[in-house]
Amino acid sequence: FTLVLCFTCVLALTSCSKPELDFDDAKDNLESADYNVTLREDDDDLDPNVETRLSAFGDDDEFLYIIEFKDLNSARIYYKTLKFELKSEKKSIKLEIKELEHLLKKYEDDLSSDEIDDIEDEIKDLEKELEEMNEDYTMGMWGKVVWYGTAEAVDDSK
Repeated sequence: FTLVLCFTCVLALTSCSKPELDFDDAKDNLESADYNVTLREDDDDLDPNVETRLSAFGDDDEFLYIIEFKDLNSARIYYKTLKFELKSEKKSIKLEIKELEHLLKKYEDDLSSDEIDDIEDEIKDLEKELEEMNEDYTMGMWGKVVWYGTAEAVDDSK
């Protein structure tokens, strides 16, 4: 039972997409994939609790941030903040969709056909944005390193 439990835990940890955590290798891999990459180590511009920070931006809105903190607690707090912000952003989009759907349902007779079309287009755009957030964005933590970005950028860092 213990062996099965350990194996399950290992699978759970490795199933998440993790970027290359060697900053120099990640930088080289991302630059090879045509990303604009900035790597800062022990820089005065970094927060006092940050050891190293990599920022990468590619075409088609691909991006990746990898941050190594000086202590584990700072990494945990930052990771929890990221998770909270993403969850809040998703909830905000869902509420905006709900508001627009209510507007259409309740006041459709008061709206012109152009206004209705605009609202329907906005709903579709928001639903697409929400779907992309669920499919494309990833984040994680490994020791004192926290990352977030698009799944494609994470893959390109390897």
